[in-house]
Amino acid sequence: MKIKRTLSWLLAAVMALGLLSGCGSTKSSDWGNEESYSMLLVGNSMLSVGRLNGQISDLANFGKINVYIKEVIKGGTPLSGLKEEALSEMGMDHYDYVVIQGSLWWGWIEETDGFESDFKEICDMAKATGSTVVLYSPPWWVQLDENEDLIMEHRFEDFLSENAPDVLEKLRLQGGLLPEDVLAEYERLAKENDAILINSWDAWVNAYQKYPDIQLLLDPPEDMVHPGETGSFLSACLFCAELFDMKIDAKTCSVYGDIIECDAGTLEKLAKLAWKYQTYYKKHGTYPEE
Repeated sequence: MKIKRTLSWLLAAVMALGLLSGCGSTKSSDWGNEESYSMLLVGNSMLSVGRLNGQISDLANFGKINVYIKEVIKGGTPLSGLKEEALSEMGMDHYDYVVIQGSLWWGWIEETDGFESDFKEICDMAKATGSTVVLYSPPWWVQLDENEDLIMEHRFEDFLSENAPDVLEKLRLQGGLLPEDVLAEYERLAKENDAILINSWDAWVNAYQKYPDIQLLLDPPEDMVHPGETGSFLSACLFCAELFDMKIDAKTCSVYGDIIECDAGTLEKLAKLAWKYQTYYKKHGTYPEE
């Protein structure tokens, strides 16, 4: 298994990185590909588990786009615990994109009130330094089961009532936000702060609706939160579509399937879904219903 994986990475390096002989510098102007970007990722394990942080740059390289990524990632940490380090990084270096993972969700109910002010402070810093902020809505808990219709209809309160009554009780007691409220808040925050919104939650739900046998999470039912590499591939395709106007093609899916050990046909379906989904949002300001 390790040998196969190593060979797969070497194959990808030959195909996707063959033109990068001079890419040792972190300055985008020194890189060999046609386009180069720098990106600061700020978040927790939703970015690192499943390797979304690496897959963004991996896939971009197949399109001859260099993405240098710096990370401020700490597992189990909301934005309040990441803000100061993120601001420090932004003060020391320029980033084309600053990606902020949203943490408005039941796991950090006590952080809900502070998220908006922390996010705005980062956005203000980004404007001052010429960076573009990306607000990333992670795919919290969207594995579908016998109650999938409740998710499709955005009846999250009913879904939690049937699947996780303890979570719903916590939300009610502490005044937390239901998922549909969170998504509306992300849209509002992005618009008010001139940020780009990448909403993987709805994209994942859409994927499960079209392909119910697909496996996007890391290890259900033991882990119903973290994305696996296939799920992170879908999210990375959203980033490529939104930020680089890049559609992941069949050839890339064929090679990349060996890297993350996923059927190339499955990846191609997800890549097409991500492209349609994110480009529709860019054009219409809303997401397709199917």
